[in-house]
Amino acid sequence: MLRPPPAGSQLLVPARGHHRRGLLLVGLGGFQLWLWGTRVVNLLGEADSFSTAFVAVHLVLYLAAIGAGVLLLALGWRLLRETVQAGGAAPTAAAADGGAGRGTGATGSERRTPAGRDVGP
Repeated sequence: MLRPPPAGSQLLVPARGHHRRGLLLVGLGGFQLWLWGTRVVNLLGEADSFSTAFVAVHLVLYLAAIGAGVLLLALGWRLLRETVQAGGAAPTAAAADGGAGRGTGATGSERRTPAGRDVGP
């Protein structure tokens, strides 16, 4: 069973991991907007061949999916912005010197941000 961390402690997550998750969320959100936006355009283009109730119900569903896409984009964008402000998007010292720091623990773990901490404005 998982126990909560002790009071006052922070869970540290590598900033590079946050950056990758942010990119994934932005990509998924963009895909959602493209996919469901295309479906709305297609539905409205063929609206005369469907009943009004069919079009209304599907528009509500499509708009809900577009709202989810906007939410994914906003979350991903915020995560990307936080990692850039925390300095996690830049290459690490180990990557800059050609990987000479491998095996010594200098693989970017020195740049950690507290999970869930808002470093944005």
